[in-house]
Amino acid sequence: MKQLDALNWGDLDTPIELCILPFKRVEMEIRFGIHFYTYLEKGLGEFCISEVEISGMQFILASPADSTGLTEYKLDAIVVFMSCRSSQAAQSLQVVLTEFRLTKKELLSYRDISSPVEWILLRLDDNNNETVMFRFIEKHCADSAQKIYEAKGHKQTYFVKRKENTCLS
Repeated sequence: MKQLDALNWGDLDTPIELCILPFKRVEMEIRFGIHFYTYLEKGLGEFCISEVEISGMQFILASPADSTGLTEYKLDAIVVFMSCRSSQAAQSLQVVLTEFRLTKKELLSYRDISSPVEWILLRLDDNNNETVMFRFIEKHCADSAQKIYEAKGHKQTYFVKRKENTCLS
């Protein structure tokens, strides 16, 4: 595991919750050498975060600050977030479990993202050609990206649809 100074996430990389680890922030700092810093997120409050890379995948580790933030979790634990555009979403949970030597049963909660459902943002150009721009794990992330592109004022039309899973027999 490598601690990062900053994530290489763009405007379209909305963090989504992957799991909640059964560790307190102080324990993470001592056992794993992870350093957290205080972060103020507009509208969400103050919390402590650390950006890390595990097996080439980037994650945000978040913990309630000593005062406010992440109050919906009502516990002193570490919430692991991943990018909603992760191309390795299905492997993400296993990578985290392996790094922290945990099993699914030991997690306080986790998101099962092993299903093949994928949302895509497409662009329709002036010649009615559809181009896949980005792939997302969750629809709300794709919808958000669509709004970002529509706000740029380009002539193209942007739309979101569920990726069709086709099987060849």
